[in-house]
Amino acid sequence: MAYLHQLPVLFLNPLEHEGKAFIRIWHKPNPFISRRLKEATWIKYSKTYRCFVMHHSNQPIEMMHQHFQGLAKVDTRYLYKPRRLRPAQGTVILQQESAALTEPLEKVPARPVVRLQPLEHQGKAYVQLSYQYSKEIYSCLKQSQVARWLSDMQCFVINTESKSMHLLLSELEPVAQLWLAQTMQVKDMALQARLWEQSYQKGQGYIPCPLAYLEKLFL
Repeated sequence: MAYLHQLPVLFLNPLEHEGKAFIRIWHKPNPFISRRLKEATWIKYSKTYRCFVMHHSNQPIEMMHQHFQGLAKVDTRYLYKPRRLRPAQGTVILQQESAALTEPLEKVPARPVVRLQPLEHQGKAYVQLSYQYSKEIYSCLKQSQVARWLSDMQCFVINTESKSMHLLLSELEPVAQLWLAQTMQVKDMALQARLWEQSYQKGQGYIPCPLAYLEKLFL
């Protein structure tokens, strides 16, 4: 009889097919082992998985040991190995809570919203300012250096230059937050950064994201 370390090895691996438990049999190419597997009535060759398989139960495993006793070693180390579960949403690598700067910025208290949307009036393009009536917002817009009232359209407007938008942000910052309609496109990244950051409190150590980096993200 050959020594155990000299015998061919048959590895039994778990296999699930259509909700049923099977065993996948793997071995190095060996004509004798393949012929011996074909002789076993409880073992079938699967064209789907391209390997020999059998039902996952104690009786076929015991019969496997007897069928190859002295001829090959039946290895079950992988048959009962705990299954590796992979989370459906992936894995998040968390940063250590070591420095205060790793904490997210706090948001400013909720403020009324002024919505900006395109408007064409008498052949000229404007940005229309829409908001739920607020005495503070109305007062700021009345005193604004860039907003003006269109009486026939019954709304405040500004022109489409980014300079006007920058100034409007500064004027309304104490009382309102600006939201852009989906049809508005901002190509001035400095302005886009201000719109993104207006919801957060910026303390003394606040460092804005470099505009060159934002431009690459935008591209």
